[in-house]
Amino acid sequence: MIIIMDKEYILDLIKKSDEFNHMYTHEGEDFVIDATTKEQFLAFKDFVKSKSHHHYVYVAYYAFKHRIGCDFENGELVDNLKLREYLDNEIVKCYKMLYHGENSWTYGGGGDCMKYEAIPRFKRKVIETYNKFATLKNEK
Repeated sequence: MIIIMDKEYILDLIKKSDEFNHMYTHEGEDFVIDATTKEQFLAFKDFVKSKSHHHYVYVAYYAFKHRIGCDFENGELVDNLKLREYLDNEIVKCYKMLYHGENSWTYGGGGDCMKYEAIPRFKRKVIETYNKFATLKNEK
């Protein structure tokens, strides 16, 4: 049986997962807005090259590498809204993985499981991974 979900349905699931879990309302549940450095990027790059990782690591790395949300005219601080939009768009691209729970940290079953478990966990893991490197101190 092939399950086809339209983009509007997926976007609705993403929105409802934010509302249910009150995403981005507590400290540590949103992207760090500090400007990122070349040293932090190189550390992240080395981490990604060191072995294979879950998909959320690559999503976080892409955002970090391409400085998504970076405001070059405002001290290079990061705009969380742009990063959240990027993350929501990535979830639309990988909804099949989240729907079927093909990773050990997600729950399959689609529908409510996706809304209440898979999407929020994926978002948290992306944010946690991104922030791990965005807050990395220079070792000089």
